[in-house]
Amino acid sequence: MSHPNLFVTGAVAADELGKVLAPRNPGWLLTDFEQPVFGHPLVDTAKQATRPVAYRDWSGGALQPRKGDLAIPANVDAAGLADLVVDWVTRS
Repeated sequence: MSHPNLFVTGAVAADELGKVLAPRNPGWLLTDFEQPVFGHPLVDTAKQATRPVAYRDWSGGALQPRKGDLAIPANVDAAGLADLVVDWVTRS
């Protein structure tokens, strides 16, 4: 599944992230886990990227996102998620 400005990778292990991203040079990263994950290696690795990252915030706002990142409320529905991500990408 790809579009000129969108590429869906599917499942990626943390140690594969650099190899998957390098040829595509993305402007943003979106990780979306529909269940709580804390310290997940993929999310932690993505947050170390030099690109803005959108992710579900399972901390309830306790953790401050990096500048440019989008901390998505854990309870947002699919339509809300889409709206937040579109707004985030548009203003970036």
